[in-house]
Amino acid sequence: MQNNKAVSVQARFLQADIENIYWLMQGYLQDGSEEHKSRIKIYTEDSGSLDYLIFENFPMPQGYKRSHENIMAIINKYPDFPPYGIFIEDTSPNIPKIEKILKQHILESDVGDQIAKNQNQTGYKWLCYHYNHNEWAFRPNDLNRGDNLGKFFLNLYLVLDGQL
Repeated sequence: MQNNKAVSVQARFLQADIENIYWLMQGYLQDGSEEHKSRIKIYTEDSGSLDYLIFENFPMPQGYKRSHENIMAIINKYPDFPPYGIFIEDTSPNIPKIEKILKQHILESDVGDQIAKNQNQTGYKWLCYHYNHNEWAFRPNDLNRGDNLGKFFLNLYLVLDGQL
């Protein structure tokens, strides 16, 4: 459990970081339709600590069966650590292609399933996606120079597109 001061600092960083997500991904996010408008929703525990976020309508690169996905990321250790993998809805028709790109790193049980259950989320599969070789250099004094959630999600997009 975190104290209120730590939570408010975490929330302040997260708000700035969400702006980074929209800014860094602006070229990928808009397809002109309200139906596919991307939104990021933050969920908290009863204690007020930030628990996870859902990136609604995350844009998928060309060639995927579904053009947008809802992506869940656990952020309970943010900003000290990046999200611990990500989650995708288990009914997604994109799973076979994502499995191929991520070299079979999609798990229905074990660690990912337990995390999803702990977040009271069912119907998601865990994608073992490692940002920057699992290294994270968050810079509180200059978010844009360090690692941030904007870079995390942009990197995910580029990996799914086969560019990285």
